[in-house]
Amino acid sequence: MNGACARAYATSASAPWLRPMRCLVISAVCCLLLACASTRLIDSEVRSFGTAPAPDHTKQAYRFERLPSQHGPEGPAQDRLEAMAAAPLAQRGLVADAQNARLTVQLSARVEAVDRSTPFGAPGMLRKPGLWARGLDGDRMLKSPFFHGLVEPPWYQYSVSVLVRDASSAQVVFEGRAQHTGPWSDVAQVLPAVVHAAVRDYPKPMPEPRTLWVELGPDGPMERP
Repeated sequence: MNGACARAYATSASAPWLRPMRCLVISAVCCLLLACASTRLIDSEVRSFGTAPAPDHTKQAYRFERLPSQHGPEGPAQDRLEAMAAAPLAQRGLVADAQNARLTVQLSARVEAVDRSTPFGAPGMLRKPGLWARGLDGDRMLKSPFFHGLVEPPWYQYSVSVLVRDASSAQVVFEGRAQHTGPWSDVAQVLPAVVHAAVRDYPKPMPEPRTLWVELGPDGPMERP
């Protein structure tokens, strides 16, 4: 009887009317995975400072300014960072024109891996002997000489700072900071969203810390409420 039931189930499972349904389900799952892969929300902690700029500080020409350490071998990386900032600065009413610049813009960025593993011997109880431990800040893989390599993958911290100065007096009229921490290591995709967040408050600084959400999609970073 069991063999007959198994044969009947196998026959029904391979029925022709089920094949289109299986294809439909597979297609839906693929579309969902593609949508998730193509769109991400990046949350950045944002703060900005400065004096309220004069009305003619908007829609003015600017040029980029670099520190000595941002030249030489660091030049190509700074080129990419400044290219990421071009669109957000234009959205804030600034025009790139080095010859007629009334403002200077100085950018800096840093990306660091954050170790999230719990040291061996942290208080808690083993969930699986030799593999996981519940520590003070949640479940973490053990990191010790006895379990070498069993560590939780790091997260990545993105920090961006922007300084806008009056070109004639070198006075800082705006300072923006943004920081994002998350699992994404693809700097070329994530960093533009953090740059957008750092520039967002110009020309009206907001010193109170807040979170800004930026969507990464096919058309580039886009702010979300």
